Amino acid sequence: MPATLPISYDRQAPGTRSITFSVGGTPLNMTGYTGRMQVWRSGQSTTASALFSLTETTGLTLGTTGALTIDMVAFEAAVVTNAPTEAMFHYALDVRSGTNARVNISSGPIARAMP
Repeated sequence: MPATLPISYDRQAPGTRSITFSVGGTPLNMTGYTGRMQVWRSGQSTTASALFSLTETTGLTLGTTGALTIDMVAFEAAVVTNAPTEAMFHYALDVRSGTNARVNISSGPIARAMP
């Protein structure tokens, strides 16, 4: 069962957000894993096409100590391109080891502060 983790950020100073994953209390070494964070407008079904996605080449970093870091600057850049007036989104984050099936590890709302 994936964790439900809400994320919030200020669009003028997005920064980064980190989530640490462990198995039985031991941080998961994600060397060789790929990650994907799919994002939809709030209230849109996740069965619809995602508004945009982040990967290791576009805003995600997977670490050896279970840390997965989301570059909210890259996230904000994708928002500006795809939905600049929106303030609420929903995400689903999954990882994959090699060619194994993707495993959904986290999902939840994302609130974008708009001064």
